[in-house]
Amino acid sequence: MEPKVNMVQYVLECKPLHYEGDAYHYQLKRSQFYVNGKKLTKQLDVLAEKCAEILYPLILEVTFSGLILRIVNFEEIQHRWEVLLPKLKNAYKGEVAETYMNNISANILEANTLMEKLKRDVLYSLLVPRLFALGEPSLTKSECNFVLPHYLYKKGILFKGTQEIGKYVDKNGHITVSYKGTANESDSLYKDKVLNGELTMQYLLDNETTSMIHFRGLCEFDNPSHNKIEYRITRLKELELTK
Repeated sequence: MEPKVNMVQYVLECKPLHYEGDAYHYQLKRSQFYVNGKKLTKQLDVLAEKCAEILYPLILEVTFSGLILRIVNFEEIQHRWEVLLPKLKNAYKGEVAETYMNNISANILEANTLMEKLKRDVLYSLLVPRLFALGEPSLTKSECNFVLPHYLYKKGILFKGTQEIGKYVDKNGHITVSYKGTANESDSLYKDKVLNGELTMQYLLDNETTSMIHFRGLCEFDNPSHNKIEYRITRLKELELTK
């Protein structure tokens, strides 16, 4: 029997706005969201999607090594939620919907709380490349810790591995950044077992701006209770033509 495949797809517009000291402001706009190639139709799923829309446009302050420091436009997000919430309460009734909206309200009370939620979202963990090896003479760094968000682990899964930044720029002005790491975690489903996993990631970046051209990632575990997860991020051709 073939394993079940679930696919989540985002279409985002991403661009750096300006620089401030050792960091820059990075804007994200989400225009489309699909699950298994289809738009959401179930009532609670549609509610969740409408709630998520208040995040965008989202402006993050990011270091040149890819560390997200803060949400720049947090107050704007709060205001969008204050405007949207009464409309959602009129459109969606019931205990489940009310609980979901209350959770959203709690998550955007403080900027730090929302930041922690973003850190647990795999999209933001992968979308902004962490350049651990930046500044290393050999452009290679071992003992790099990367926390990958996972739905079974509240704090994510810690991988330890090596990152290498390509020493040569290709004819299109692109460089590669690769990472390979392993994890040994206590299994949240089977407490008496250890979860062994491997994570490989490869970015293709613009050498001048470090903007992403595409990304490929693969996370595999030797425990059958966990599925293989593949990640892909690709710059749309329409945007590539405007570069």
